Amino acid sequence: DCGFEGGLAIGALMRVNTSIKSYNLRGNFWDSNSSHVISEALKQNGVITNINMGENPIGDEGVIEFAEALKANATIVELNLGDTNMTDEGAISIAEALKGNQTIEILKLGGNRIGDKGAIAVAEFVRECSSLTELVLRRNIIEKEGIKAIAEAISSNASIIDMSLGLNVLGDESAEYLGEALLKNRTLQKIWLAKSSIGDEGVIKLAKCLESNSCLDLLCLTTNNIGSEGAKAISTLLKKNANITKLYIGDNQMGPEGAKYICEAIKVTESLDDLVMHRNNLGVKGAEYFSEVLKNNETLTGLHLGDNGFGLEGVKMICTSMKLNTHLNELHLEGSEMGDEGAKEIAELLKENETLCVLNLTNNQIGEDGGRALEIVFDDEYNRTLTSLFMNDNQIVDWRCRKILSIVANIASEKKNNQRKRKASKGYSLSNSIQRNERDLQELIEKAQCRLIKEKELADDKDKVRQLTRKKARLEGFIEKLNTRWNKAKEDLQATNKDIEETKAAEKTEREILRMEHFKDRVEKQKQSLVEMISSKGFDRLSTEEVTKILEGEGVQLKTVRTLGSHEVNGKSFLSLNEKTLKKGMKVSVVGRKEVMNVVKKAKEGRLFERGKEEELWNVKETVKWMKGVEVDANIIAILKKKEVNGLTLLALELEDLEEVGIKSWGKRNDLMEKITLLRNKVYPPQSGRKRRASSSNDAKKKKKEEKDIPADFLCPITRSVMSFPVVASDGHTYERLAIQEWFESGKNTSPMTNEKLTNFSFFPNHALKSLISEMELL
Repeated sequence: DCGFEGGLAIGALMRVNTSIKSYNLRGNFWDSNSSHVISEALKQNGVITNINMGENPIGDEGVIEFAEALKANATIVELNLGDTNMTDEGAISIAEALKGNQTIEILKLGGNRIGDKGAIAVAEFVRECSSLTELVLRRNIIEKEGIKAIAEAISSNASIIDMSLGLNVLGDESAEYLGEALLKNRTLQKIWLAKSSIGDEGVIKLAKCLESNSCLDLLCLTTNNIGSEGAKAISTLLKKNANITKLYIGDNQMGPEGAKYICEAIKVTESLDDLVMHRNNLGVKGAEYFSEVLKNNETLTGLHLGDNGFGLEGVKMICTSMKLNTHLNELHLEGSEMGDEGAKEIAELLKENETLCVLNLTNNQIGEDGGRALEIVFDDEYNRTLTSLFMNDNQIVDWRCRKILSIVANIASEKKNNQRKRKASKGYSLSNSIQRNERDLQELIEKAQCRLIKEKELADDKDKVRQLTRKKARLEGFIEKLNTRWNKAKEDLQATNKDIEETKAAEKTEREILRMEHFKDRVEKQKQSLVEMISSKGFDRLSTEEVTKILEGEGVQLKTVRTLGSHEVNGKSFLSLNEKTLKKGMKVSVVGRKEVMNVVKKAKEGRLFERGKEEELWNVKETVKWMKGVEVDANIIAILKKKEVNGLTLLALELEDLEEVGIKSWGKRNDLMEKITLLRNKVYPPQSGRKRRASSSNDAKKKKKEEKDIPADFLCPITRSVMSFPVVASDGHTYERLAIQEWFESGKNTSPMTNEKLTNFSFFPNHALKSLISEMELL
């Protein structure tokens, strides 16, 4: 808000300065007095090309003065007089001032009170102007007669590319006028008709006319009264017109039937890449239609389906299809009522999808469970492609939401940096150089051929012909050399591209290794926390929730963990469990029983979270590999694979367990049992014991700690104790992981060391410090 005095200063600058060609004076709340100063300066300045006077209430008086100044200006290219309280009188004066102007390319008059008379005057100017490419008349009070005049003008205009007429009183008849005009116009690429009171009848007429239009690229019909019949007409248009790439038809009344028509068109068209269809009451059925399209579609890159009442069922369908889609990079599902379960489906999608960059989950009733599922996806680096995430109006705690958005922002920043590096790389420069050389070569060839043709036509005698022949031979030799250089450049480009691909592969492998190291470190920290908890409380005093965490840490199947949790098994009752109780009392599967009993045994022996033997750590895939190696029957392998039998479970299986899992043949059970016994004897030799000396080792370490002078860098600034799992926070200082995590979870957003406010709440392991502490025998 510069005020009147600011307007005087800017006017004085415009009179004397000839280097500034563009002035953005928008939103200064100037009246006609201030605009008088600018108008007078515009008359004297002969270099200004762009001027924006939008959102200044100068009224017709100020606009008329501005129009007078434009008559003396022959350089203006872009003029914005939007939101200036202009009426028909002002619009007529601007149109009169611009008559005969062949420099203006962009004219914006939106957000005023221009009616039919002003629109007719503007239409006369448009009809005669051959330089205008963009016309904005949105948010005025233009009705049928004004739109008819505009339509007639663009039917004969051969320069206009972009036209916005939304938020006027168009109606179905005006839509028909525009359709007839677009039958003749061959330049208009974008037309904006949002909130224009157009119904099915108008859309049907408009779509029919656009079927033969070969230029239109963008069609906006948002917030009208379009139903399923209008959607059917748009579907037919998309099937016949292969030029439309962006279609905005959100906030209408198309319903599930309309979604069906649009999806039928998407299946056959190969041009549409951006579709906006939010707030159309599509429901679960509409989600089903779009899920079928997304499975195989290779053209759509942006899809807006928010506020359509999908619910959890509809969101599940969309997520399932998106796991197969490799082209969509922008998806809007705001207001879909998905809840925590829907957020979990989104989290699983993000683990597998590698193309989605923008995701809108605003206003979806997502709570802590859903927020935690999304946090795990980004915290454990399952997804490194999403760069924009919208999560407003949900029930996720602020610190978790900020953490997720911070990680996504870091991914976006990393992508931008990588793009800059790629652009600066040798491959990029060489590619550009080759493209320029190719264009130069083509131009040289064309010039040489044209010259050769002309000289042949002028040759009147044999000497002239011989000269031309020699010139032709020289030119052909020159062209051959250029072709050789071109082929060499192509080979260099291919070699460079190969190097770039190899570098990308190496970087991807390095990132994967780093991610796995972070994940392993995180798991080890969680296990250490549980061991400390058991040491402080004693196993028999653990609650059901704490027992559940221990089972999860030991890798017990989630289904089995939930079963024990539902029976409220605490530490004391857990130590008294046996296979009979698990089988008959809790209905736990064979695999689950073996895993639980292994944890019970380790808990009694004080060996929780100790690394087992190699065979005990086999996953299902490695177990299947062993069975194939010892020639186990294929049907039995399939049964055990379905039951998710891993190495630990395999070593614990007995003959009656094999019958329970579904192996009916006694002979096959006995044969398999013999092979398991041989493996068991190999893993657990009769003479080998399992004595542990953990307590004595811990006592020795404790004694060493007391005997040494502990460096200050080894102590956590929060707990003042030697750190077990040091991590680096965004303030650059190192803390004990559990201490800094509890600091942030308590609602604090400042640095414990500097007390400065933090915006990034993530932290990373300090491997170097951890190694130093270990070397000093403090751990």
